[in-house]
Amino acid sequence: MKNEQFVFGKDLSSQKKEEIAENINKIKEQAKQKVEGEYEKTQDELKFIGMINTYIEKEFQDLKIANFHSLRAEQFHLVNMEAYKKLDAGKDFVAFVIPIESATYINKNVARHRLELYKTILHESIHLCSSEKNRAVNKNGKLYISNYRKGYANQNIEDAQGKKHEHFRGFNEAVTDLIAIDILKEHKNELVSNLKIKLEEEQLPVSFTNYKKLLIEIMHKIAKKNNEKVEDVWKRFKRGYFTGDMMHLRDVEKTFGKGSLRFLAAIYSGTTDTSIETDKKIFRFFETDDENEREQISQEVLNKREKTAYQKRRS
Repeated sequence: MKNEQFVFGKDLSSQKKEEIAENINKIKEQAKQKVEGEYEKTQDELKFIGMINTYIEKEFQDLKIANFHSLRAEQFHLVNMEAYKKLDAGKDFVAFVIPIESATYINKNVARHRLELYKTILHESIHLCSSEKNRAVNKNGKLYISNYRKGYANQNIEDAQGKKHEHFRGFNEAVTDLIAIDILKEHKNELVSNLKIKLEEEQLPVSFTNYKKLLIEIMHKIAKKNNEKVEDVWKRFKRGYFTGDMMHLRDVEKTFGKGSLRFLAAIYSGTTDTSIETDKKIFRFFETDDENEREQISQEVLNKREKTAYQKRRS
């Protein structure tokens, strides 16, 4: 990946971009050091990370994407509950990635069993391999570097009111989970054999986001609209996740109408809440063909900022 694609910012020379990229690479190397409360990885955990590398590399090859960068075990920090609480600003107590570090921090204590831990490691691995773009901003003569995009998730430094916000978080999680499910299904036999997974373990519950069902519904409708196979739509979504190509997302508006992409971007990023009732309304937005109903749902679900942007897009 070229550094010009890796870092962007106003009035940055090629040399400055190179310098920033080098500093980011140093941050990534430093982030491989162990942190407070980190567990030693078991042999099976190390083996699983190695297997994941092979599986994700195969995804890159199937999608005809070059420059796959292997993951290293040091990028995965499996920590105890106490340490995780100090690390996680979001306080979801499961796992998170710091893009600029290319590192993930996983609360090992919340995994109910080892398959759930493996699923979390896989999910975070896919995040780590997704496209990355960082932004340099000059404030009062000092250059600040922050992550702009990881996969589809977009981080905005601040809006007109000076508040930070994000887009496509829910959608990004859905794509990540669906890729993880594909990998687990395709390589199930090998995983069961190499990790000595017992039959009773296979039957234990492993949680995934409900938004993956919404993504499947969206892809089916796009495929029907374009008279193509769902598999081809899914390949575009996966490829965009790993390469940063967003142009195919125009199919969302072509299929569901003006403002629908903005609505999709707001899921888990710009809604009034994240309740089950709100999720039901979000699903209904993409199920119905009634524009009046969609308009009503947008009024009920979107927060003030996203509602304004949605209406602007529709006007």
